Formats: sequence, C-alpha cells, structure tokens
Amino acid sequence: MSDAPDRLSVTEAALKLGVSIDTVRRRIKSGEMDAQRDNVGKWWVFVPDDGDPPPARPARTPPAPFHASGAVPARSELVERLIFENERLWEVLKDKDQLIRDLALRIAATGAQEDARQERDNARDQLRELKHLVAMMLQKARQDETE
Repeated sequence: MSDAPDRLSVTEAALKLGVSIDTVRRRIKSGEMDAQRDNVGKWWVFVPDDGDPPPARPARTPPAPFHASGAVPARSELVERLIFENERLWEVLKDKDQLIRDLALRIAATGAQEDARQERDNARDQLRELKHLVAMMLQKARQDETE
C-alpha cells in the first residue's frame, strides 16, 4: 500500500471513516483532519490509506426538552439549547451553501455547452455559405472560359 493519503470529497471521507458528513466538516474546521479547498470552493479531505480515522470527538448531546409540568428551565439550560440549535442550523446552512455552489457550477457548465453548440452551428452555417459562394465562383469562371 502507498503511504500517500487518499484525496476524497467530504462525503467520500465520511463514508470511508464511518462518520457523518458534519463530523468530517467539524474535524476539518478544528484542524483534526487535513483538507484543502479547490478553486471552486469544494473541500478535499486527505485520509490515510490505512483508513484509520482521527480520534473521535465527543458528540454534543442535545439538552433535555422542556418539562411537561410547564416549569420554565433555568437560564443556563435555555442558553445551552440555543447554542446547540445554532450549531445545528449552521451545519444545515453549510450543507445548503455547498448544494448551491454545486448547482451553480452545473448551471454554468450547461450554459457553456449551449454556447459551444451555438458557435458550432454558426460555423457550420458560415461554411455552407462559403461552399456555395465558391461553387458559384467556379461556375462563373467556367462560363467565362467557354465564352
């Protein structure tokens, strides 16, 4: 086996390591995993060939739900819930941002393909016109020779 680490997408790294995509992203952010962003904004993760995952971080457990008795939780508990929800929403937002970037690239590629098709069709039309003009010029030259 090679000593060079595999260069994988975030999703591929998560599958190889048996963790969630969010976990891979958190490990990148915290510096636990080597990663690099390419020129279009996509993250590439460098995972060792042996597949040994970096040490697991303890998962943040969600705070307990509100009490059924209607008792108001302590302020610290409410703050903890807000922090947890905020972190969760940031992860969702990152996923959506990545999806938007991926779709924007697809749209740009589709537009480029359409532009290339249009240029090809225009070049074909110009070639047909040139062939027609050359044929007319040859016909005219032959007529002038016979006269």
